[in-house]
Formats: sequence, C-alpha cells, structure tokens
Amino acid sequence: MAAMFAVTLPSYGGPDVLTWAEVPDAVAGSGEVLIDVVAAGVNRADLLQRAGFYNPPPGTSPYPGMEVSGRIAAVGPGVNEWRVGDEVCALLAGGGYAERVAVPATQVLPIPYGVDVIEAAGLPEVACTVWSNLTRIAHMSHWQTLLVHGGGSGIGTFAIQYASSLGVRVFTTARGAKHEVLKALGADLAIDYTTQDFVAEAKAATNGRGVELILDIQGAPYLNRNIDALADGGHLVIIGLQGGRTGEIDLGAMLAKRVTVTATTLRSRPAADKASIIEGVLADVWPLIESRRIMPVTDRTMPMSKAAAAHEILAASEHIGKVLLVAPGYDQPAIGHAAVVMTDAARDLVADGTTADGTTADGTTAEDPQAKDAAAPPAAPAPTAGATAPTAAPVPTAAAAPTAAGPPPPAAPAPTAPEPTTAADAAPEPQDPPTPPTAASQDSASDVDTAASAVGVPAAPAEDEARLSGESDV
Repeated sequence: MAAMFAVTLPSYGGPDVLTWAEVPDAVAGSGEVLIDVVAAGVNRADLLQRAGFYNPPPGTSPYPGMEVSGRIAAVGPGVNEWRVGDEVCALLAGGGYAERVAVPATQVLPIPYGVDVIEAAGLPEVACTVWSNLTRIAHMSHWQTLLVHGGGSGIGTFAIQYASSLGVRVFTTARGAKHEVLKALGADLAIDYTTQDFVAEAKAATNGRGVELILDIQGAPYLNRNIDALADGGHLVIIGLQGGRTGEIDLGAMLAKRVTVTATTLRSRPAADKASIIEGVLADVWPLIESRRIMPVTDRTMPMSKAAAAHEILAASEHIGKVLLVAPGYDQPAIGHAAVVMTDAARDLVADGTTADGTTADGTTAEDPQAKDAAAPPAAPAPTAGATAPTAAPVPTAAAAPTAAGPPPPAAPAPTAPEPTTAADAAPEPQDPPTPPTAASQDSASDVDTAASAVGVPAAPAEDEARLSGESDV
C-alpha cells in the first residue's frame, strides 16, 4: 500500500498532539492534481483545528495545512491546464502538512517569477484573502486611506504592501517592536495598540475625517471603535474574531456615516468561488509580486516534522509575516530573492539574523545557547547578496520598488515524474479525525494571521469558547 508522512491529529489539544506519522498516500481525483509538497504555510486556523475548534469541511483531508508549494506529481481525469513537473502553489481546505496533497486544479497557481518555491507556500492564503476583501468586496481605490489591524501578521504584511503598491495610504496597528518593519513595507502610520488609541491616531492623521477602509481581525470589541474611526461612507471589512464574536453596534452611528460593514471567510466558500478568487489573484496580484512591488515576508522556516514548535511561535504572536514548514529533503532552504530592495530600517533589523522580537531564526534568543541547542529547527542561513534571511523583513518600500512588470515566467519544465496516478493506485481512506470538544462552536471562520493566543493550550475556559470559535484562517 502506497504511503506518505503527514502531521496527524491523534487527539485534540496543545501543540504536543501534532504527530509526524505514516499515513495512506494522497491520490488525485477527477479535476484534481497531486502535489509533491515542498513547503506549507502555518496559519491560525491550523492552531484552532488542532485545539478542536475548527475542523476542515467534510470530505477534506483531516490533516492541518491550508496552503502549500511544490511540484505536480500527477494529474487527475479532466485536468488539462497543468502537467507533471510544474512548480506551483495552492489554496487548500486542509491537508497541507504532508509530503503530498491532492487539490482541485482550479485552486492552483504558478510560482510567481523570481519567488523561491519554499517562500511561495506563504502566498496563496494571504493573497486570496487580501484581494477578495479589499478589491472584490470593498473596491479599494488609490485615493483612500486603509487601516489594517494586525499589521505584523501574514495578512497584515501582505495587505500593507498590496494597498501601498496601488497608491493607497496605509495605517496599521501592531506592537511597537514591529513598526519599523511595517513602515519599510509601506505603512504610512504605525499605531501601537498597547499604548495608543487607534481611533484618535487615525483621525489626527486625516484631519478628523477618518479612514475610508478598515480590515479588521478583532471583531466584537472593535465594532464601535472601528465605526468611529471610519470616514463618512466608509467600509469596515471583518475577517477575524480575535476579540469575540458577539457585541453591540451603534446603528445610529452607522446611519449617520452611511457605513458599510461586511464579514467574510475563505475556507468554507464553494469551490467555484475559490476558483474565481484564484483567477483574480493571478490577474491582479501576481504581476505585482513578479515586479517586486510585493515581496513574500517570511519570519522563519522549520522542518515539517517540527510543526508543534511552529504552532508555539504563532501562538506567541511575536513573528512578522509567515512561518513555513519545509518538507523532508528541503530542510536547509535558500530563502529570498536576488537583488532585493530594502530600506535602511528594514536592513538594520534583519542584518543580524534576528526577528523583531529579538529571537533568532530558530526561535531562541541569542543569550540562551542552551535553549538554542535544544531547539528542533535548524538555524537559517545568513543573508547573502542573492538571498535574504528568513526573518522579519526582506522587503522593499512601495516607492523604491520598480513599477514595470518583470520578465515573463520561464516555460514550464518537461514532465519528468511518473504518469498520472490512476484509481488502481488509490490507498485506503485515512481514519476519521478525533471527536472535537462539544463545548465550542465550529461554524464559519475568518482569514487573518492574528487570533486568540489561547489556542496554544489544550482547552479554553468557558468564557473563551466563543472567542476561539471565531478564529482566523491566516
């Protein structure tokens, strides 16, 4: 029986329940492709799935992981647009923490020209979430001001760059230690939510008018403050429920300002909707990445078998950008782009190979060699002229980045892998996942890389149940 290795969930709980184990091999069905995974992005939804609060949709792989990069190993019946050997990244409903994964062909994207195949694993979720909310739903325009909550997250770092590249003025909230990096990404104003009132700061920076758009990950506790921070006719887009799912809203304030409030999710959308989003991202976002106006922001890479340590890093919320899990055989990746343009501030922050919270790329502090020796993930390679360190901010500012589109992507490689998998090769279905806790809701989720830190523990007190059930995908 064909087999592969994956990060499994024998039970729900803390990071220690994640188990690297042999499982039945994935098989491409009709309309699907089979991907040999090189790397997988780690998202907040994975932490909540592990804790038992957010199972994948029915019929989806039970393993965590909602985005991957790799190479196509087989194509299922009815797939004509991809061929064996193509390097791709993909948006998943689950199953990314594995050596192979089957995914609908319509949710697959080519690796952007100039992007490392490993770093590409951190693009699908953030690109699809940001584009679908800011462009398709909110119709963001260059004359507007956007406030991004959680600027240091995967969603935040991408949204800042995307909006800035389109000429939008960008404000963001984040801990003070992350501000220099976020300004290097293109933020015009960084607000420390631990010491500053974002409403007052946003109004002061707009002569009292307020901002036209807000991308929010807090939910209930920010509802009325967000409306207060909006300009007349403004649009609040809620993509996460870190602070809670139930709250009161001042309808009078909404009426007076003619405010629009939208709440969205990505993981549970129909396949046709996801395919449409993928098409929009390929048309509107990929050219910005290929011309270096948007850069992947990778905090660090870790071996896929060390997923538990990666979950602990996300739970601490001190990373900037994406944490990526690298499949066996790719444990020492070269992260980054050639000829990266960086501001002096961003370069100073990453030159010593540390992240914004003072930890090294393997998650330990420079003053704690014993802890570093005990840490599972290897230290990342030092930056070179052709590659950047897998830390907080190897990124350009919008002004410094070129505006012309880069050269066209190279032709796809000729097929070198075996012929497409057939039904005869199918392995038995994996066992059903463990029964989740019954106390917490498991309905719709949202998409942002900032959520309740309580997901790093096996169980939550009763008052946290609603907060945890409103998790974020990215």
